[in-house]
Amino acid sequence: MKKINRRYGQKNKSTNVLAFPLAGLEGQIVLDAALAKKEAKFCGEAFKKYLWRLYVHALLHLKGLKHGEKMDKAAAKFLKIKWRAT
Repeated sequence: MKKINRRYGQKNKSTNVLAFPLAGLEGQIVLDAALAKKEAKFCGEAFKKYLWRLYVHALLHLKGLKHGEKMDKAAAKFLKIKWRAT
């Protein structure tokens, strides 16, 4: 994942998910399941639920959203969780 992020994201670090827009409505999502499993355990969240959260996050990136309040609200709506500003 670090190599992919360095090559395509110009960031020399690993990450849990990457989203690559392709042509039209198509895109590619790459998940690091091993890292996600560690993060889920650290957060006290079920692994499958955490993977779903990462997948939704990637889909929102493919839709053009950037990190921030708008993305958080969209994820919360999609995941049907109560969103709270921090």
